[in-house]
This record gives sequence, C-alpha cells and structure tokens, in this order.
Amino acid sequence: MKGLRSVLFIVVPAAMGMVLLRAEIVRLILGSGHFGWEQTLKTSSALGFFAVSLAFSGSLPLLARAFFALKDTKTPAVWLVGGAAISILLSLIFVPIFNVSGLALAFSFGAAISAFGLFSTLKKRTVLPGLEQFYYFVLKVIFAALIMAVFIQLAKLVSAPLLGELEKFWKVLLRFTWATVVGLVSYYWTVRLFKIKEATGLEFWKVLRGRFWPVNGSR
Repeated sequence: MKGLRSVLFIVVPAAMGMVLLRAEIVRLILGSGHFGWEQTLKTSSALGFFAVSLAFSGSLPLLARAFFALKDTKTPAVWLVGGAAISILLSLIFVPIFNVSGLALAFSFGAAISAFGLFSTLKKRTVLPGLEQFYYFVLKVIFAALIMAVFIQLAKLVSAPLLGELEKFWKVLLRFTWATVVGLVSYYWTVRLFKIKEATGLEFWKVLRGRFWPVNGSR
C-alpha cells in the first residue's frame, strides 16, 4: 500500500491543479499565433477531463504489479481491456455532447473502472495490510486537495486585477506560477496538519525522489 499512497499523495493534488489551471497551461504551451481564446477553452476543457483520470491511471501499474506478484497476469489484462472497451463505448455517447472533450471524459471513466475493478479484486484475493488507514489517508489527501483548490482560486482572484487581460505570455506565466506556488504551499501545510507521514521530514523527499528520480529502477 505504500507505493499506492505515494502515487496518490502526488497525483491527486496534481490533477486538481491541472483542472483549475488548465486554461493557463494550454495558453502557456499553445497560446501563440492563431491559437486564440476559443481554441484555448476547447483544449483546456479536454485537459480538465483528462486530468480527472490521473489518479486512476497512475494507480494502474502498481495494482497490476500486485497481481503479477501473485503470478496472475490474466486479471489485470481483463480489467484493462474492459476499461478500454468501456472508454470506446462511452466516447460514442460523450463526443456528440462534449465534442473532443468527450474522448478525455470517456478515457477517465475507463481508467476509473479499471482501477476500482483491480483494487476490489485484489482485496478479495489477498489481505491488504493497513486497509482502513489507507481509506483515511485517501480522504485526507482529497480534503487537502480541495483546500488547495480554494487557495488556488483565491490566488487567481487576487492576481486578476493586478495583471488585467492575459494577452501577454509573461502575464499568463506569472499568474500560473503564483497560483501554483500558493497551491503547493497550502497543500503541503494542510497534509502536515493532517499528520500524513508522506509530508513529514525526510519521508516527503523520499516520496518525491521515488516518483521522479527512481533509484536502481525502483518506482
């Protein structure tokens, strides 16, 4: 469960940040030439729907490895293929409603179904130590991410009258950086307040190193 905790500790707030700052992200990467605000809004909508899937898709490799350790390769394949099939079917429903954003939304649903399916099957197959504590951890991380979301929105509101129209690259970058820093600081101190061990001392840096700078191929 430790690996899954580390993934969710990072990915849940990252997904929340991408949802709230999706327009700024798209504007920074693609906002040049003939890529106007109308195109930005359409692209950012797709990015927002896709960001919802991060927590689920980020958990899938770890859940699949748990089954591999049990010498079971069939179960992960069934759930992953099933999730992909559901994504395809849902895209036929969502695309006429949400246009291209419907593809991202369908993908998110498919990833969620695969992740929940693998996790529920794993619970039936083996004993997962510290399961109740894991549930509390997930609730704390989600609540901390929601608090972070409030601070990000406040940061955007504060910067709005100062920066005015975001027609310049540096203005978008400044707003994105300011909101990101405020969000990260608020999330960090919230999880510290909740006494989540991944946020305390060396454990925090171990989590970051394990996710972004794995040693000896570990993840």
